[in-house]
Amino acid sequence: MLRHTGTKRSFRHNLRLAIFLSLSAGFVNAAGLMAFAVLTTNITGHAATFAADFSLNDMRAVKMAGLCLLLFLAGTFFSGFYTRAM
Repeated sequence: MLRHTGTKRSFRHNLRLAIFLSLSAGFVNAAGLMAFAVLTTNITGHAATFAADFSLNDMRAVKMAGLCLLLFLAGTFFSGFYTRAM
């Protein structure tokens, strides 16, 4: 699956990669939560923290997690824009 690049990689290959990436991120989140009581991965951890804090009605923590997600999205947008312009 990882050997396929360019036109050799189909939608099915991309879908499998996305599923495995999401699955591994979920495993890392669950293991970190059980071992350290912290959501350890970067963006998936922030999204899960956002949802958990929102359900607990902790608006200060929701704002911080939301800010982290917003800054991540802004960074990916600007880096994508910058690399396309070069």
